[in-house]
Amino acid sequence: MNFSNKRNFIFVFLPIFILSYFHLFSQTIISIPDTLIPRGKIYHIDITGNINQNSINNLKLTFLFDSRVIDIKSVSGSPNSAIKCNPPVYNFNYDITNASTLDISCDNVQNITNGIICSLDIEGLVGPDSIAYIIPTGVFIDGTKDSSAILQKGLIIVPGEPIFQKYIERLGQNYPNPFSGYTFFPFTIAQPAKVKFLVYSYYGQLITSSDENDGTMIVLMSTKDGNKIISNLEVQLSEGNYYLQYSPSLKLSSGAYFLEMITDNGVYNIEFIFLK
Repeated sequence: MNFSNKRNFIFVFLPIFILSYFHLFSQTIISIPDTLIPRGKIYHIDITGNINQNSINNLKLTFLFDSRVIDIKSVSGSPNSAIKCNPPVYNFNYDITNASTLDISCDNVQNITNGIICSLDIEGLVGPDSIAYIIPTGVFIDGTKDSSAILQKGLIIVPGEPIFQKYIERLGQNYPNPFSGYTFFPFTIAQPAKVKFLVYSYYGQLITSSDENDGTMIVLMSTKDGNKIISNLEVQLSEGNYYLQYSPSLKLSSGAYFLEMITDNGVYNIEFIFLK
C-alpha cells in the first residue's frame, strides 16, 4: 500500500473506528461472567457493564435461567453499583423450570461505565443437567426497553459425578468486558496439554504473549479449595477448569483486542475491549 492509499485509509476508516468506539463506550451493556459453581456451594457473581443515560428514575433488568441447575438466592446492589437499592425489588417465575425468569427493578440508579450493575448469590444444584446459561433478555429505562443494549449471557457450570464427567476444551468470554484494570478469561482443558496465550490488536499486531512472563498474565486453576496459581506454563496443564487473569501494560491503548489460546489440541480466539 503506497503512502496515498495509506492516507486515504486513515482518513476514511479512522473516524469510523473512533465513532464506533465512543458509541460502544456510551452504549448500555449487561454482561454475566462464565462461572464454575461446585454443587451445594453459593457463589457471589457480579453483573457488569455500562449504564449511561441522561436521567433514570427506574431501571428494570430481565433474565432467563434454568432453575433445575442453579438457584438464585438473592440480588443485591451497593452505593458503588448502578443499582443502589439494597436489595432491589426482584421476582421469580418458575412455571417453566428450564426457562425460569428473574426480574430486577430499582428506583435508585446511577450511571456507571465498565462497573458493577448489581450482584447475584447463586447455588449450584443437583439436576438433570450440569450446564446452564443466565441470559439477559431486556433492559428497561423508565418502562421503555433499550433495544440497542448489548446483552452478554453467562455460562454456569455445576460439575459433579456422574452428571459432568467429561471436560470440553474451550475459551470463554472474559469478565468484566469492557474493563480497565484487569479481567478474567475462563478456559477449560479437555486433556493434558501445553497452553500458550497471545494478545493481538484489532489489526493483527502482536501485543504480548505468555512466553514473555512479564506478570500481565496469570493462570489460575479452579479447585474445590479455591483458585490455585499455575506458575509454569512450560509444562502440560492437567484437564480441568482454569482462569487467565490479564492485567495489560499501562502502555496499552483503549480499543478492541483479541486473545488467542493455543493448546496441543487446537487454537481458540475471543475478542475483548480495553478502556483506560
